[in-house]
Amino acid sequence: MQKTQWLSKPDGNILQTLQDPRVLATAVGAAAGAAVEHQLWTGMRDTFGIASVTNGKLKFYAPAADGSAGAEAPQLGTNRQLARLGVVVACVAGIEYVPNGHAQYAFLGVAAVALAHVFQDVAAILNK
Repeated sequence: MQKTQWLSKPDGNILQTLQDPRVLATAVGAAAGAAVEHQLWTGMRDTFGIASVTNGKLKFYAPAADGSAGAEAPQLGTNRQLARLGVVVACVAGIEYVPNGHAQYAFLGVAAVALAHVFQDVAAILNK
């Protein structure tokens, strides 16, 4: 990705900006990143646990035999953060080594979602 490549200067045409392939590819990447993350969390409860905000505090619970939240398990929240950081690293590698510009912007969208969720969780944990 060329580090000097930016969207064009504003010209007042919002529709043209929204139809820009870079904007669309980033949006598709962000949507795909959020969907994949959701599938990971719900499909691998033993690894990533069940997140719950209780009294303004983010907590993670191991799943009980019936699928509901069981005992508190903070390490499962750490698993989520490590998975997200792994996604960010993989996406940065994709941006650097995949020559297709649209794919680079899609990777940017996926990385943005993962990093935003890392920051959200850290902010919630600091809110203790």
